[in-house]
Amino acid sequence: MFRASTVLTIDLQLRDATGHVLLQKELDASKRLRGENLEVTKGLSKRICKELTDIPSLKTTSSIKNLD
Repeated sequence: MFRASTVLTIDLQLRDATGHVLLQKELDASKRLRGENLEVTKGLSKRICKELTDIPSLKTTSSIKNLD
């Protein structure tokens, strides 16, 4: 039985209105063996949300939806 893996790597960059870089990071997510590809994107979106909430200078007008 063939078992594949799905790997996503993104370069995440967040800038403010003046162009100042608030966050620049490479993130990756993977799913090995059995599983849905959507699990990879869900895991990656959780990591992005965590990175955004860890920025002290970032103030949002709306809350980030809980992905659990």
